[in-house]
Amino acid sequence: HTFKDVQADDGTVIQLTISGTSGGDWFLLRKQQQWKLGKASTTRADATVLIDQESAWRLFTRGMSENEVLPHVTIEGNQQLGLHVLHTVSIIA
Repeated sequence: HTFKDVQADDGTVIQLTISGTSGGDWFLLRKQQQWKLGKASTTRADATVLIDQESAWRLFTRGMSENEVLPHVTIEGNQQLGLHVLHTVSIIA
């Protein structure tokens, strides 16, 4: 997956927040040298990525490039980890 080669300390948390009626919050937690995806976290995120649902949908289905989506994204905290979220691809058939 997108984060398999991304190194970080155990306990590192990345939060993805997608705004809009179809949005929500998702968390990537680094645990035992692996990334785990979840819907909740008990610790503060090291990086938070905020994006609207339309831009997220287009980005994650490759209908929009990382450079095109950047004006629609806010990254708080660790910029390098946050920017890596923009490499995510998700196709649901």
